[in-house]
Amino acid sequence: MSVNRIAARYAQTLISAAQEQNTLEETYQDLLEVQQLIEGNDELRRFLKSPVIQNAKKADGIVAIFENHLKPLTVSYLRLICEKGRAPQLSFIIRVVGEKYRVIKDITQVEVRSAASLNDESLQKLENSIRQLKGVRSKIEMNHSVHPELVGGFVIQFEDKVYDASVSHQIQELRKIIAD
Repeated sequence: MSVNRIAARYAQTLISAAQEQNTLEETYQDLLEVQQLIEGNDELRRFLKSPVIQNAKKADGIVAIFENHLKPLTVSYLRLICEKGRAPQLSFIIRVVGEKYRVIKDITQVEVRSAASLNDESLQKLENSIRQLKGVRSKIEMNHSVHPELVGGFVIQFEDKVYDASVSHQIQELRKIIAD
């Protein structure tokens, strides 16, 4: 079975349980904390991915780390993932849970990369323009980051769509035209 299908099943299991217990929001926030810790801690990542450490030990370790900080549903879910030998895929599973959560909450996650920092007014105008695009849900969760290598302009990415209005992209396109 593919990792995508496995992640989708584990994600749906948690989403369903959280909805039944009316803790979807809290559970999602818990998983964001777990994801941040995994991404920011090489030792934890190595622990989860280690083929030498037994699944039961991983489960015990995860519970010890999180039991006093997260909701019981989240802790038991993390234990289940570790016991079933899916700890190496935990980050990916959490991303899939996030995707399902955003669909339920009608949120479109938008990544905006720009050559220079954008002020609040520019970001608001950009958000208003994005709302007009096909495939955008009623709520927008926008993440903005600065990438000087774009030279100028910006790149917007959401779902499976990319709108590249960067100077570096325009230069690449011009090079293609000249090369032909």
